[in-house]
Amino acid sequence: MTNAIKCLLLTCALSMLGACTSVNNVPLNRSFWKKPEQVAVVQEPGFKPQFYPEGQQGILDLIVEDIATKNFRNYLQTLNMKWYPKLKQQFVVSFKKSGVKVKTLSEDISTKNFNYLNKNLQQYAKYDYSFLKTRIGVSKLLLISVDAAGAIRRYYGFIPLSSPKAYVSLTGRLINLKNNRILWRYTAQSTVAVAGKWDQPPMYGNFTVAFNEAVRRAAGELMQNLFSKSSK
Repeated sequence: MTNAIKCLLLTCALSMLGACTSVNNVPLNRSFWKKPEQVAVVQEPGFKPQFYPEGQQGILDLIVEDIATKNFRNYLQTLNMKWYPKLKQQFVVSFKKSGVKVKTLSEDISTKNFNYLNKNLQQYAKYDYSFLKTRIGVSKLLLISVDAAGAIRRYYGFIPLSSPKAYVSLTGRLINLKNNRILWRYTAQSTVAVAGKWDQPPMYGNFTVAFNEAVRRAAGELMQNLFSKSSK
């Protein structure tokens, strides 16, 4: 029952993510690149890839589906996520190539205990990051996060309507720590169908290929959106 309820919550979260993505994107003003300030590049903690069922499902449907996909779910949690910290380094390199001084933090930043900032989310960060200005010594913060990673699959009840597809959603936020204002925010989502047979336990080789491609596309789109208008 616990797993089934968890699946339902994940499904709702995924639906909400897709619904708000385009609204919340904030383009970066080109003036940023003319006289750039030093930027601290950090990331939120990663997590193990998960299974995201989509469609109309009741609790009983979720229980049946959870049992049927147990092996696949276990496999998803073994997917290599070493690309995530490497993504942070790619941003660091690209900033330097664009003439921006960079400060990196070795530790991840979790917003779990941050104070909620009750302001317009289209213009301001959801949480109060301002205390980090003194801590890290810069006024601009680039925060990278994984919103979702793993597999999505459509269902009608407990009946699958499609094969699982690899799914990755990444968000980047450039925040002014002086006032928590969002200078840039973009969510890159990538869904990749599996080429050939997907059901290949225990290693699911074809799905692994699709997942790696989803990572490549989402990461590339995220970086392209930020650096496409850089001056160098």
